[in-house]
Amino acid sequence: MVATVFNTAVANQDADRAEAIGWLIQHQNGDGSWGQGGAEVAATAEALAALKNASADKGFHYTRALAWLSNQKTDSVDSLARKIIALENAGVDTVELRLTDALFKLDNDTGLWGAYAGYGGGFPDSGLAMEALRAAGITSPAAPVAEYISSTYQGQGSGNQGWSYWGGVLGVNKAPAILPTASNVAALSHFYQDGITGVTLLDVNNQTVQIGINTLVARAANWLLTKKQSDGSFTESSADTNPERNTATAYIALQAASNAALAPAGASAALLQAAGFLQNRQAANGSWNNDAYTTALSLRTFPATIMADADHDGIPDAVEPLVGTDPNLTDSWKLQPQNGLTATPNPTGLQGNPVVTEVLANAAFSYPLSAAGGTPGYNWSFGGGQLPPGVAVSATAPWSLTGTPTAAGSYPFVLNLKDSLGVSVTVPGFLRVIAVNDITTDTDGDGVPSYFELRDKLNPLAADTDHDGIPDSLEWSNYPDYWDTDKDGMPNVWEKTYGFNPYDPGDAGLDPDGDQLSNLDEFRHGSDPEVVDSDHDNLGDGAEVQIGRNPAVNEPAVIGVINTLL
Repeated sequence: MVATVFNTAVANQDADRAEAIGWLIQHQNGDGSWGQGGAEVAATAEALAALKNASADKGFHYTRALAWLSNQKTDSVDSLARKIIALENAGVDTVELRLTDALFKLDNDTGLWGAYAGYGGGFPDSGLAMEALRAAGITSPAAPVAEYISSTYQGQGSGNQGWSYWGGVLGVNKAPAILPTASNVAALSHFYQDGITGVTLLDVNNQTVQIGINTLVARAANWLLTKKQSDGSFTESSADTNPERNTATAYIALQAASNAALAPAGASAALLQAAGFLQNRQAANGSWNNDAYTTALSLRTFPATIMADADHDGIPDAVEPLVGTDPNLTDSWKLQPQNGLTATPNPTGLQGNPVVTEVLANAAFSYPLSAAGGTPGYNWSFGGGQLPPGVAVSATAPWSLTGTPTAAGSYPFVLNLKDSLGVSVTVPGFLRVIAVNDITTDTDGDGVPSYFELRDKLNPLAADTDHDGIPDSLEWSNYPDYWDTDKDGMPNVWEKTYGFNPYDPGDAGLDPDGDQLSNLDEFRHGSDPEVVDSDHDNLGDGAEVQIGRNPAVNEPAVIGVINTLL
């Protein structure tokens, strides 16, 4: 019967996932975060992990959250560790941001972590901190791996036991709980996968003791299995008001043990039942308990997948109808106007303007990076995510995002902004590269494809580029030859007449006929840019201008005609 229930859940898994992601996107806070009541860091970190697990990490909603989390002040070990893990999973270097240094400063004398600086070492804080250091690439001897494993050994007790919230020997006589046990099972399983199988220590009698991670995990996982209920949930008592959280937490831990080949017998069946329980508890609106953290945590129990995204705006096709966007239109930033579009300033007021733009593939561009607040003497650098091939942050001021993108697609990323005193914030960015043969994408929905708007120097993100009250579609369709697309002072129709490039401002300064007048000067004086003496008066165009005559009018001939008429 259980297998039948789970198979039905699996059949609906794609739809359930889409509904949950849709709920998360629609319930993102105005500053880019998720959650409320002080739980924003945890909820945002879990939401980022859930979105990445579903390959929904390419949109601006993702980089908004990433920038918010990067700039959020975190005092507790739990918040800082979750922040490091989420940022590292997004490709942000937390070592450069000195977040790992901050985490080390929060540990206690044993090399383990409590809830805050100076607190005794305990769980799940120590497990979370070790996972954060591992995500940042910091392992032994810099990270206290041996001390952590020793603490889990000392605090587990005998037999099939989990862990309490107390670390080391203080936890032996305390009642185990799902959250600290699951945290340690996951962390130890990950270390085992990395090739760390255990440590050798001296006990109180100065005897050598071999501590194997496989034994620690197996005993704890067996204890977790005793907390599985008949409906597939994991709870510690019938009074548990949020069994979804404990179930998802236990699932993630048992899955980590299974991936490391450390899960005991019965774990596979328990995982199936837990997944079925969670999917059966999903609300009609796509959430779990209308709570961002629980929803994101439950989503992480779904298998990793790549959801189709035809318009490459970062919102999967199956999600777009649920959030009111078009799966054929790159419109993800229209979800919540100004939602997270400015990096959260730190106490010094340092902030940078976010990067949101479109460019053409195989066409050079430069996007200026501007900052304010803090102490001037700014420095910009790539922080994480993905930039298009061929694009980079300039090495020195004036700072810009520059290059020639060689691959079409959507690229969410974050940039690090640092002032002269070393204060830093993270700035979100979203760059869409339009292919040269893409004549269907119309980002601003004004009837002019983005390709043509970019080619003709219009704004593909605004339906009325020049704010004159006339839509781009009308101006572009009816009056293209009267434009000066490259803004070089010469209208398109004039440039086309003489074979110049209306998309290249550089030809304004050329002098193809060698008459000492540039193309722009020829246009201004009405002369022919391909003829040295436009009016055939035996005086070159440039020479005529120098003496105050009109190079487009044969003035001696005109004077002769006038004399004849007099």
